[in-house]
Amino acid sequence: MARMSGVPYLGIADNGLMSRHDIVVVHTIVGYQSGGNAAHWTTGASGRIVQARDTRYRSAANLNGNWHCLAIENEDTGPAYKWVGGEVPRFTASQAEAIAKILVWSHRVHNIPLALVPDSKVGRRGVAYHRQGIDGNFSGYDYRGRVPGGELWSSKLGKVCPGDQRIKQLITEIIPRARALAGLEDDDMTPNDLFNTRVGTDGNTAFDSWNAKPGTFGHYLRGQRQRVDQVEPKLAEMSSKLDALTAKLDELLARP
Repeated sequence: MARMSGVPYLGIADNGLMSRHDIVVVHTIVGYQSGGNAAHWTTGASGRIVQARDTRYRSAANLNGNWHCLAIENEDTGPAYKWVGGEVPRFTASQAEAIAKILVWSHRVHNIPLALVPDSKVGRRGVAYHRQGIDGNFSGYDYRGRVPGGELWSSKLGKVCPGDQRIKQLITEIIPRARALAGLEDDDMTPNDLFNTRVGTDGNTAFDSWNAKPGTFGHYLRGQRQRVDQVEPKLAEMSSKLDALTAKLDELLARP
């Protein structure tokens, strides 16, 4: 069995067995914690965690991804939240901490990396937000939806789950907090761990497909690539000069 200790367990197991454990997907309920039993866990504004399903069993929260995706539904309705213009409000501080604890448990029990996946393509491993598997026009939002070839995680077109504010918290606050709780340092991350994707057959890692807003991993990665792009011409120039000097030295040494 795979259950978090110390949290209430509902024992829902009606969706078949998981095939693998690759991704933890973060959702928003659009309601109260009691309405999130399609997922493996729910969190409330107070930070209370409830586990609905043992992680041996599939949730009903990620459509075509249920076979390998764990799911966290998160309360967003009640006095702790303020909806403005239909935008999903931020996680409470206690709720963000609860999500980080679930991510750490999933990392330790199922070896799921504490890093954001770039999209919903099969083969990714790490942490995701639901919108990464949703089709729709998200041009007016900070974070994109499903990319071509990605798994479909919802049948509803244009669903913004879990909302821009919560996605930003996941990337800039919750994943780093989970890494700290797990005792991981940023220096421990390899480049592949950081954006957690596999290099394609063409050798490209598709940095340009990442959202480049400040505070996202994509912004960091793009900055690192730009630095490499700036340094490479200088290295090539230095290498050329070194080759010329080496040739000159060989010529001098060859003289009688």
